[in-house]
Formats: sequence, structure tokens, C-alpha cells
Amino acid sequence: MQKIIYVICEGHTEEQFVKTVLKEYFDRFGIVIKPCAHIGKADNNLGGVSKYSIIKKAVGNFCNREP
Repeated sequence: MQKIIYVICEGHTEEQFVKTVLKEYFDRFGIVIKPCAHIGKADNNLGGVSKYSIIKKAVGNFCNREP
């Protein structure tokens, strides 16, 4: 069974960090790491985290649709 780690990212910078630095590290262990950029993100396209209540709902929805 393949192990997958989802990382919630604030924006593109964090997403690129996951795709490059963290991916290289976790590949050694056969673990897939996937960025989930912009979950609950504010609408201003500047990155950053929205209110906790928005993020909580977005993460819950994400978890419900992933196996």
C-alpha cells in the first residue's frame, strides 16, 4: 500500500518547496508527497491563510473526497 502525505500550502512558494525539496527527501522512502495548495485561501491571490473556520471546512471537504 502506497503511503501519501498531503501538505496544505499557503501559496505557490510553499507548493514549489514541497514539489522539490520535500519530494526528493520522501522519494527515498517510497512515500509520495503532494501539495494541496490554496485550500481555504483568501480570494486576493496573495497567498496567506484565511480564517480558521474556512480552512477547517476546506480540509474536511478534502479529506472526505480522498481515499
